[in-house]
Amino acid sequence: MTKRSWALTLMGLALGTGACSSDAAPTPLSISSAGAETGGRAASGGSLGNGGASSASVAGSAGMDVSDGGGVPNAAGGTSGIGPGGSSGSAGVPAGGGGGGGGGGRGVGGSGGGSTTALPTGSSTGCKVLPPASDSATGFIKHDVEVTEVMDSAVLAANAVPADKTYNWQHRNYFVRLPKNYDNKKPYLLSIGGSGCGGSETVGSEGGYALLGGDQTQEVQVALSYVTATSACFTDDYVNSPDLQYFDAMLADVEAHYCIDKSKVFVHGYSSGAWETYLLGCARAGIVRGIFTSQGGERLKRPACTGPIAALLSAGADASNDNPIGPLDPNSSTAKSLDSLGSAVARDEILKRNGCTSTMTKTWSGSAACQQYVDCPSAYPVIWCPLNGGHDYASSLAGPAEVLFQSLLPGG
Repeated sequence: MTKRSWALTLMGLALGTGACSSDAAPTPLSISSAGAETGGRAASGGSLGNGGASSASVAGSAGMDVSDGGGVPNAAGGTSGIGPGGSSGSAGVPAGGGGGGGGGGRGVGGSGGGSTTALPTGSSTGCKVLPPASDSATGFIKHDVEVTEVMDSAVLAANAVPADKTYNWQHRNYFVRLPKNYDNKKPYLLSIGGSGCGGSETVGSEGGYALLGGDQTQEVQVALSYVTATSACFTDDYVNSPDLQYFDAMLADVEAHYCIDKSKVFVHGYSSGAWETYLLGCARAGIVRGIFTSQGGERLKRPACTGPIAALLSAGADASNDNPIGPLDPNSSTAKSLDSLGSAVARDEILKRNGCTSTMTKTWSGSAACQQYVDCPSAYPVIWCPLNGGHDYASSLAGPAEVLFQSLLPGG
């Protein structure tokens, strides 16, 4: 592997792309009944099952995913979650075979009251090997990885990589920093981060990324890189984004070389990295346990979301923020440029996906600037932070985000 040191700092964060636009106060999540039997909630023409039937012995009726028409499992069914589940649900898609009622699955399918996402469990194969000798607990070391999954050829053609570049869609890289006193027999939390736009083939060379807070003894840290093609950003604005296959290849490589607890994978990011984080929190829910975003949002062109996700979402409330809160007018130039209706709409989609039952909030203990939705499953909290400021990294939330992630773990 080609490796080199990379020190990440809070300085020099590049702004993400998008035109400036005045933002409006976020509208509350619209909750409506989809029928007495299901207790469902409206979601783009369908309903998300929220606990199945009112009686635990009666099957809940099918829900509709906002993207692909499959029922979405949430944390309300069966023996775990926030309500009594229906006794059964219709079958889900092969991606996870999402469950109904008490059944579990992490796929897109399932109906009635789906259960909590069934995360991968156990230790990675990297617990059996020593890490590469050049790895460090004081700096980030670059590792190359080959992406072997089939990618969308049309997307690759539209984002052709110049021939003089070392890295392309198949040949990628990522950066690793070990925890202090790394022990390859101890499974660690995996913290994955992405930076804002700007820079070259290796984000690390630009020094534009901030880590989560913490004492760096309990987690393996990974920084993602993007490919310099038509722009130096992550390529998240596609139903078949090649960054999904990159994430899969990176995660498999990390788990093969480092001792990771597969149920403790978290992603966070700033600006373009936040858009990428929203993408992974949607399409890789069931693999990713939780997300922390600074700016960003969810694209209108995106893959189907695969389950609930713990979420700490921050955005700048000032009009100067070029990743506005919204909700934006779909016909506005900003919405068309970003292919997004704003981060408030992304928040509402996560609330629905998680099975949150109201818009009631309380001040979050991690920061007085943030509100936590009180009627979300305890395993899948949603915390919303419309901060005073523009397009800035929410450095004040890095430490609280670390505490939040740790609290979601067994015994946390």
